[in-house]
Parts: sequence; C-alpha cells; structure tokens
Amino acid sequence: MKILREYIRELLAEDLGEKVWSEKAPEGSRHQGEEPDTEIESGLYTAIKFFLNKGDTTLWDQERKDAFDKATTDPRYNDVFKYETSGKLYRGMRISGPWDVERDYGIPDSEWMGQLNSQTSSKKVKGVLKNMSEMIPVTTVYKPVPRTNGFSSWTPDFNVAKRFASQVRDSGSNTEMGIILVADASGGKFLDMTEIYGFKGLDRYQGEAERISMGDIQLEGVYFIQPNKTRWWI
Repeated sequence: MKILREYIRELLAEDLGEKVWSEKAPEGSRHQGEEPDTEIESGLYTAIKFFLNKGDTTLWDQERKDAFDKATTDPRYNDVFKYETSGKLYRGMRISGPWDVERDYGIPDSEWMGQLNSQTSSKKVKGVLKNMSEMIPVTTVYKPVPRTNGFSSWTPDFNVAKRFASQVRDSGSNTEMGIILVADASGGKFLDMTEIYGFKGLDRYQGEAERISMGDIQLEGVYFIQPNKTRWWI
C-alpha cells in the first residue's frame, strides 16, 4: 500500500494536466484554453524562461528534469516537449587563454595551428588570418562546466553557431579565439525548443533555433575561428 501511495504521488506530482501552459499557448494551438497550470507545469515554464533569459539553470532540479523527460513520451504533451534525435548540432563559443586545445579536444597544436595558418591570404596584411579553419574531427566528450548544472546550448543552424563564435569579447586580447563544436543529436540528450518558443513569454528567443542539452555530449568535430585583426598570437 505504501509503495502504491508513493507511485500515485509521483504521478500527480509530474502531471501537467490535459494541456501545456494553456493560458500562454499560441493562437490555434490545441493547448490554448483556460486550464490553470499545475505546480510542476508552472515550475517547468519558469525554469525554461530563466534559462533562455539569463542562462540560469539553478531552477532545473531533478524533479523538473524528470518531468520534461516523461512529458516527451506522453501523447498529451509530446507535441511540445521533444528531444532532437537526429542531425548535426553546433555550439559556438569564444575562449580566451590560458587554454590547451590538445588537452581539451585531443587536437595537436601543429594540426589546428596549421589549419589556421593555411588560411592566410596574401591579399591581407602579413600575419592576418582568414576567419575559420576546416572542421577537424575529434572523439572528445564535451562536459558542460559544473556551474551550468549539466546544461549547454546548441543549434541545428551552423550560421547561428558561427555568429556566436565570431563575437569578440575582448578586442585587445591576443589569445581570444572562437570555436564551433559539432555533434550528432544521437550523441546526447537535446531538448528541442521549437514548439516551446511559440508560448507567450518565450517567443522572443525563437530566432536562436536553440536546442538545450542535458549532460555530456559526444563530439564529432571542431572548427576554429578568429576575427580579422592585424596582430596574432600564432
């Protein structure tokens, strides 16, 4: 009897009702209506909004992660809560020294530096490199930093990732570099945000075409990017 009560309590705690965020649903959605959010449903909305708005993952406790996971298999909710399961995904980042490409990604310095040096254009000032290397295959597993609670942002749009990797954070730095990580969606657990962006309060982020990963990601390759400058550190 005790086990049965705990099972029923678990089902109730993770149930989102018959509709998802009914009062915030987009026009024409089957979820649109006046059904009030359940406690876990409201918590999921807040956790997603905080992540999109501030990159804050502290509200993603295990209960909310489990609720999202179960919602992806429930026919009442799985048109909204989905995982990306196929295709290439990209993560664009800027990194500054000190860092170690060979240690972090298993790529010898001679290989990735040679890639960038081979991009040098004779039409540019001597020492100025073109923007991006070719993709260099890797077998590294990407592990999000602890402060992100295991989350990281990815996109199926290569140009979106390139834009993030190309943004200069420190114009005076001679060690800053952009990288684009490449993974297959089957190599991790990626939250597909496409339908979620349609709900009121979350729609402002739609242009980012974001997928949110939970946990470690098996990488397939890495691109290296540097902005146009007249001085370089390699």
